Amino acid sequence: MRGHMEESLKEKIRGIVREAGKILLSADDIASAVTQKEGFSNYVTEFDKRTQEFLIRELTAAVPDATF
Repeated sequence: MRGHMEESLKEKIRGIVREAGKILLSADDIASAVTQKEGFSNYVTEFDKRTQEFLIRELTAAVPDATF
């Protein structure tokens, strides 16, 4: 039973990661979406932010005891 639950969770996580990949692959006009964070050469795009927010939301729902 435990093996089935672990495999089910792995599949759910794979699906979440695939969806996150779609967010990144949808990136267009990246140059206008770049901002600089603290530190030297530390850049982030709106797509990075969206992907991070999506992953935190979805993975927290899938694995409530995990922290990110």
